[in-house]
Formats: sequence, C-alpha cells, structure tokens
Amino acid sequence: MPRPINLRFRQYILLDRRSSSWEEISEALKNNEEYKQKAWNALTPVERSRIRELTPSTIKKLKYAQREGLIVEFRVEREGVYHVRENGCFMWDIVFEYRVDEYLARLVT
Repeated sequence: MPRPINLRFRQYILLDRRSSSWEEISEALKNNEEYKQKAWNALTPVERSRIRELTPSTIKKLKYAQREGLIVEFRVEREGVYHVRENGCFMWDIVFEYRVDEYLARLVT
C-alpha cells in the first residue's frame, strides 16, 4: 500500500534538511522526484544555500545548460558519468565528468 503523499513529502523534506553530502541529497532526489520542486519551495534560504554549496560543479553546469536550452535533460549514470540529451535529439549522449566543459562548449558554437 503506497504511503500517503503528506507523509512521503515530510520525510523527503526532513532528509533534505538533514543531508550532509551531495550523495544523500542525490539519493533523496532519485527516490522522490515528484516532490522535488515542492520540497525546494519548503526549504529556508539558508537550507537552499547549503544545498547549493553541496552541489558538485558539474551538476551546476548541466543544470545551467538545461535552463539555457542547450540540453533538454540529463541523468547521473554513476559517479563521473552522465547521460545528456540535446535539444532536438532523441538519443542520449554519454558524457564523462572530465569532458563536460568540452561537451557544453560544442553546444554553444
């Protein structure tokens, strides 16, 4: 039997607030994707700042590229390996962390 939405949401918020590493936050996001925006809105500015500080630079770069419309979406395959889908493409690209800057530079030109 599925848990009530309010209970799952509350548990997600608590995990978000107590997380001390990006790995914990990432795991919470994977398991509670449908609550991500609602949870973000429930956090205080200090909690949001702490999460931003814990976010790896590669994730920040990919999120920025997504906001700018360079990519449609991305997923973390495993540490240091990302699946990225460009606008207008149905196939996912495999991008290694050490090549993210090069990959994004190619999309800008």
